[in-house]
Amino acid sequence: MNGIILTITSLIMKSISMLFGIYVSNKIGSEALGVFNLVMSVYLFAITLATSGLNIACTYLVSEQFEKGNVLDGLKAVKSCLIFSLLLGLGSSLLVFSFSNIISQNWLKSMVSCMPLYLVATRITVYFYFKRFKWIFFCTKKSI
Repeated sequence: MNGIILTITSLIMKSISMLFGIYVSNKIGSEALGVFNLVMSVYLFAITLATSGLNIACTYLVSEQFEKGNVLDGLKAVKSCLIFSLLLGLGSSLLVFSFSNIISQNWLKSMVSCMPLYLVATRITVYFYFKRFKWIFFCTKKSI
C-alpha cells in the first residue's frame, strides 16, 4: 500500500513540475529558461563540490556526543560544524565569484554574462548556513 501511495504522489509531483516548467517557459521565454538552466548547473556543481561528505561527518560527530550524554561536547561539535560549513560555503562562493568570468567564457561559451554567476555566488553561503540549521534539528531530534 505504501508503494502505491509513493508512486501516485511521485507521478502527481512530476506532472505538477512539468506543468510549472511549461508555464515558466511561456512567461519568460525559452532563452531566459536556458540561461537559468546553465547558471543552475554551475550552482549545483559548486554545492556538490563543497558539501561532499559534510552531512554524514557532522551527523556522526554530533550524534555520537549526544548519544554518550556529553551535551557540552555535542554543542561544541555543533558549533564547529557550523563554522566549518560557513567556511566551506564562503570558499565555494569565493571560487564561483572569482572564476565567474572563466566559467562564463570557457564552460558556458559566453552564452551567459557574469552577473547571474555573481548572484549565484552570493546565494551559496546563505544556502550552506541555513542547511546546517535543518541538519542540527535533525541530529538533536534523533539523538534525544
